[in-house]
Amino acid sequence: MIFSCCNQQFTKFVSENFEVQQPIDRYSAIYGTSSGKLYLYNYFSFKSKYLANINQVINTITNHQNECYIGTKQGNIFVIRIQQQQSSKPLLIGSMNSSIQKLYIQGYGINRKLFALNSQNMLYCYELDTVRSSFIQQNLISELQLKIAQEQEHSDISQELLCIDGITPTFIKQFKSKPIYFHGFENILAICCCDGNIKLYSLITNQLIFIYNYKIGIPMCCYIHQQMNQNQIQIFCEIGFQTGEVVSLNVNKQSSQKIRFWKRKYSYGRWNCFFLFTM
Repeated sequence: MIFSCCNQQFTKFVSENFEVQQPIDRYSAIYGTSSGKLYLYNYFSFKSKYLANINQVINTITNHQNECYIGTKQGNIFVIRIQQQQSSKPLLIGSMNSSIQKLYIQGYGINRKLFALNSQNMLYCYELDTVRSSFIQQNLISELQLKIAQEQEHSDISQELLCIDGITPTFIKQFKSKPIYFHGFENILAICCCDGNIKLYSLITNQLIFIYNYKIGIPMCCYIHQQMNQNQIQIFCEIGFQTGEVVSLNVNKQSSQKIRFWKRKYSYGRWNCFFLFTM
């Protein structure tokens, strides 16, 4: 069920539970259900559209432009393209040996990457350009197969799930402590972990830049941005902790300072610290 606060209207379009939702643009969002169904919902028309069924529990969804990447409890990653309220068939691009907890896209230009975290704290990184190229190629093949099948009156092929050999990850990293939050800026990715560490990686070299630990609790969220400081453009990472404290980390100088204290503690999920830095 979806609730719209603008006119206090309830809209129910499926009887099963939604597991995750991801905004596509200012007009719509994609929803995934516990049975693996995908729906596109329009906030202005209050109408939904059934897209596909991958027959797996959907844990996480992220998107880049009109392409949605879907991670499942069974450990698979799918991609589906949505354009003008129409969608392609889901394409399997990779499989892991445990449930996928989080998908995240970050990077700039040819260095844009798709990150996938599984329940064993293993982080997989895929080159997004490689994923997209395979996706486009496979859909061209699919359209040709569908045209041939329709000519031969075997239209049931259009219901099949597209599968290809899994795309090889660029790198795989094992974390000792569970990553709980991701945020990136251009070619830097910050990861908050349960052991109190914030790890910053270069998306150009795929190497760790440095590890930061303020030793005041668990970092629940972070926000990387650039701003002028002493007449220089520098990178900052604002970090919200479970204790309610907020720390500003100067990435260039690797120095930090406490900037604000909130009585409300931060928790991953309903609350995050993005609103702190847009006030």
